Amino acid sequence: MAPHVIIAENPRSGSGPNAALIDSLERDLRLTGREVLRLKDPAAIRAALLEAQQVTDPGDEAEPSLVHRHDPGVSESDAEPPLAPPGTSPSPGFEGVIAAGGDGTVSMLSDWLRPTTPLAILPLGTENLLARHFEFPTGPREFVERWCFGPRIWLDAGLANGKMFLVMASVGFDADVVTRLHRERAGHIRHWSYFKPLWRSIKTYRYPELRIVTDNHERPIKARWAWIFNVPRYAMGLPIAPDANGHDGKLDLCTLRGGQLLRGIVYFLGIVLRRHRGWRDTHVERATHMRIESDEPVPYQIDGDPGGELPLEIAILPRRLTLVDKPAQRIAAT
Repeated sequence: MAPHVIIAENPRSGSGPNAALIDSLERDLRLTGREVLRLKDPAAIRAALLEAQQVTDPGDEAEPSLVHRHDPGVSESDAEPPLAPPGTSPSPGFEGVIAAGGDGTVSMLSDWLRPTTPLAILPLGTENLLARHFEFPTGPREFVERWCFGPRIWLDAGLANGKMFLVMASVGFDADVVTRLHRERAGHIRHWSYFKPLWRSIKTYRYPELRIVTDNHERPIKARWAWIFNVPRYAMGLPIAPDANGHDGKLDLCTLRGGQLLRGIVYFLGIVLRRHRGWRDTHVERATHMRIESDEPVPYQIDGDPGGELPLEIAILPRRLTLVDKPAQRIAAT
């Protein structure tokens, strides 16, 4: 018999407060009568998900119809996310998976999930960007309430050179920092872990010119910084693309034209003050496909992990995942 819920833990997690929190969540889920399978090894997680998501009826593979909560007076980008209807579990009894970890754990799972498999996130990482955006709780009882009563909603994803991302991708300086961080990492990443690679990037990064072509126009956009957002979340809460919408079938591109450290400091302050989008140096647009190139080696990162070097092909994957949203009474109260 397939479990009702699979809890997939961060493979690098150990004992301590996080383990105790997962213990409490597992206990509270079992008190609701659910069978819970808790795993940490990536190979075991993947195998369990493949087995639980087996489709016995070929008709089950068809995408279910959606119910949209849409006000005719509201633009599509501002509308509330669509609801995935109940009864779309991939196999009898299996309800979905809980990612107990940070953004890396969520990224690992996303490649193994069918679009209709519900996903919830117990945020135990450093940034927890996706979990923060959708306000996933850390309290076990509140989390179980959300799992049992929260509606299921679609979430788009991005594809960067064949690798899926859920939050954002970027090219240039911050990707250089991320690449250095992961090259030198030992153990868990903390906020202070970024200090040394940040300092090295400040001293050595040369801000090569980028050329970006989107499906909106053939003429390339020239820039030295580029971010691509599915949802409007970034480290430190920086509002680079605050209008990005993970349910609109598009990705939000934001570029900055100038190079050099001093210009970067000005850009940082402008982003903090939410002034950058009105600058002549800034280009913002929504697109479903884009290609980024440079004449020099330039790194890119996706969801906080190094991705490699340009060229980079990015595309939208509409309705790629199903998330467990807040119960209706909690949505109304916020």
